[in-house]
Amino acid sequence: MSLTAEPQIVTAGGSAVLSWSSVNATACTGDGFNSGGATSGTASVTPTATTSYGVTCTNASGGSATGAVTVT
Repeated sequence: MSLTAEPQIVTAGGSAVLSWSSVNATACTGDGFNSGGATSGTASVTPTATTSYGVTCTNASGGSATGAVTVT
């Protein structure tokens, strides 16, 4: 699974778009943002300081995968 931010460096008050995707996952939970449970998608964030975001995806077998990205 993957989680990216564009741009990864924002100015004060600026926003970044997080994008995540997974293979064979049944649900994904965002850490620091609302993923809505979607196994792929985008979310806009407006950090006020350097912030790390993560996502954890699980599959039907109980396996999980995580991804993380930092926006400064």
